[in-house]
Amino acid sequence: MRNIGEKILKYKEIAGIIKKKFGMEKDFSKIYGSMLKDILNISEGASILKISNLSSNTEMRLNREMTYFDKSGPVMIVSGCYDNIGTIVYANTSLFQLLSISETSKFIGTNFTELIPPPFDVIHDNVLLRFLFYRNSTELMREHLFLLDSQNNCVEVVMHFRIAFHKSYPFFIASFKPMLPAKNLILCSPEGVIYSVSIKVRMWFPDLNGNIYTSIPNLDKYLLENDFDHIFDYKETGKELIMKKSLLTIDGCTLMIIYFIENTKNNSESLKSKKLRIEGYFTTIIEENATETRKKTIELESDEDDSITYENSQISDALKFARFLNYSVKGIFFMQFIIVLTIFLITYKLVGNLTSLSSLILDVGFMRFLSCLILSNTQSLELISQGIQVANTASFYKESLFNSSQELSKLLSSYKTIDISVLGLEKSYFDNTNLDIFKYYNNDFKSYQVNLYDAIETVVKYSEIVANSDINNFDKVKLERMFLLRNLPTDYLRTLNSTTMQFINDLDSALDFMFESMNTAEVFCLFPSCILIGISIICFLRIEWISKKIWNNLMNCQPEVLISSRNKLTERLYYIHEHELFSEKTTNKVVKVPYRISSLKNFIKIIFFVIFTIGYYVAIVNVSHSIMQTTLKNEIKNANFGGMRRMLAPLTLFWTRDAILNEVNLPNYMVIMPTYDISSSSNEMMMRISQYKEIEKLSINFSIEMNQNNDRVDEYQNLMFGDACKILNIEKCSPSLVSKGIDSGLKLYLRELEYYYSLAKNKMEYKEGIIESEIYSIFIEKSFVISMSLFPDITSEISQQLIAIIYILILVVYYFMVMKKTAKDIVSNLEKHVQVLTVFQSNEKQHRFK
Repeated sequence: MRNIGEKILKYKEIAGIIKKKFGMEKDFSKIYGSMLKDILNISEGASILKISNLSSNTEMRLNREMTYFDKSGPVMIVSGCYDNIGTIVYANTSLFQLLSISETSKFIGTNFTELIPPPFDVIHDNVLLRFLFYRNSTELMREHLFLLDSQNNCVEVVMHFRIAFHKSYPFFIASFKPMLPAKNLILCSPEGVIYSVSIKVRMWFPDLNGNIYTSIPNLDKYLLENDFDHIFDYKETGKELIMKKSLLTIDGCTLMIIYFIENTKNNSESLKSKKLRIEGYFTTIIEENATETRKKTIELESDEDDSITYENSQISDALKFARFLNYSVKGIFFMQFIIVLTIFLITYKLVGNLTSLSSLILDVGFMRFLSCLILSNTQSLELISQGIQVANTASFYKESLFNSSQELSKLLSSYKTIDISVLGLEKSYFDNTNLDIFKYYNNDFKSYQVNLYDAIETVVKYSEIVANSDINNFDKVKLERMFLLRNLPTDYLRTLNSTTMQFINDLDSALDFMFESMNTAEVFCLFPSCILIGISIICFLRIEWISKKIWNNLMNCQPEVLISSRNKLTERLYYIHEHELFSEKTTNKVVKVPYRISSLKNFIKIIFFVIFTIGYYVAIVNVSHSIMQTTLKNEIKNANFGGMRRMLAPLTLFWTRDAILNEVNLPNYMVIMPTYDISSSSNEMMMRISQYKEIEKLSINFSIEMNQNNDRVDEYQNLMFGDACKILNIEKCSPSLVSKGIDSGLKLYLRELEYYYSLAKNKMEYKEGIIESEIYSIFIEKSFVISMSLFPDITSEISQQLIAIIYILILVVYYFMVMKKTAKDIVSNLEKHVQVLTVFQSNEKQHRFK
């Protein structure tokens, strides 16, 4: 029943298209209205019959005209199924001979319109669909039908055409009778434009092309002198032919047919006999549709053709749920797209603004290095003023001291207030941190409490003064020298370093809070899916409950009702031209078929959408966000390690040289400015060396961990453990400490510092240690600058949010390829399902659905 009902509904849809195009002629109204009312139980049919003044044709049988049908002649069968209508499925040998077809296998499967010469291919547009629905009988005879053979030559035939059904599939069967005695004609327009030509005419006029008046000598004279349907002679260029011209009007299009017969005898008796004999060949004019058929416009009382009228409130409720689910799918998909896109853009901008975090850490950490470099350069100038030889000249240290003070001043102005709005971090670290500083007055130090910002400003100011001083009159800047040497190595550096670490810790906490907030925001991506799954469950359960109840009511109908409806369908569908109407063997049996769930497939598609969304949420939180957070923290950690190693280079140099000078009883820090903050220079030196080793160990372990996580630190590790000279752009790299890697060079450098200290302590030799330790220190510091630039910065790549982009693409593709059609199918499938059931519904009151 479902199969038959669905095909009937499909043909009803096609019939509706024909009705819209050609209107409602009386005979068509009778067939169409009767089908809607008596077979499909649709009230629109009664309206059509009423307005057309037609009575119900419930007992109507298909007309079975037994018009002569020559099966021995050329016969062709064409498919009438809606999905391949017009396809040739059968042709006999006589047809192949008529059309001069040799490759018969290539002919089957082609479309019948390929056999129709122009302009008939346009005139006969939708001829099969029109005959299927817009007809008075099952048969049609047509004269003046023209076909094209395999060489595109024109063949005139008389066609007997009929429609037949085989198990609900329609077929068109055509038999052809060739016009005899010859295929001698030209089909053209009244203006002479040639459409088709018979093969023998091509032989008589080989130059025939384009227009008959320019291709056939003096033809215009003969056609003007003779009326239509009059036989006349044509004698030109050695040819003697008998001719006739006729007009043919089909569907408002006028054509001209010119017939030819060769005249081989010249005596009058033979010519007269020939004319009489061929009179039957020159058929008289047949003007189809010469009298325009009067058509009646029918205004239906019911709704539009595609609407479905249901008297049952349950069906209406089911359709309401289906349409609500349809709109919900579209709306929620749009909502999901907007939410994901919004979160993606916000995340993209947030992460994009965080790509500068590593440079911020480097700048803040650079302030520690500059302060230590100022200390080291001041010490170098102090040694030069005392006549102790160092690695460079006084002008070198003064220039380095001045440049360091300028860089420190710029950084102090830039980071007076550190503002990272995306993290909600805005704080004046330097203004809010206090420390005690000592100023030198009257050969003594006095303590003052200031904030770190003012202390750094004072360091910058005094550094510039010392840098611009005369080394030969160094006592003039003693106050400034004493301030720098007294404060920089003690409380100032400890406070600056602790402030930097506080900023890094605050930054780390702010990153954790930001990513927690982002993960929380991503939860909103799940809301549309949860809403859709809830709506779909409610709607599908309601639809299935109503559909099952309708189906059960149908199965509980009296057998006579189902058998009557089924027989009316089979009467219309099962009609084969060789046999009379027959019924299936099971016609009088009613089998109760269990109800099949129809919404499961669509519900699974929605489930897939929910699975995609959950997968996206898990991936974005556990993969994308986790990688971004780890990467940002790694960059901060690496920037801090690099800043610490750079800072320790000049600071360790300062305490090493001071420890060496102390061992050989030369002026040193402990002698110049005794303080309770420092126990001894040697202890400070060993503390800095131990600190250097510890930070280097942490840094190397960190890079190894990064490499194990496939974070592309190969070049960085080559610099630390491989041939660093291939990467470093430093003069005299090969014989230096780092020729076998910065890590080994640093360890060797620290051993060298210990060696020079022991040399001064045991043998009182200090000159080599003072000079070489400075050279090595500068070289190591430059190597670490390059190492920081080689550490992988992959935040910008991760910020592209590939997972979110892929999900958005999947979301768009899945909607347009799957869910958009599914949303429509939810409604259309229910409408078709209900309409199919309505086909078998009784119109009697006692059998209506309750």
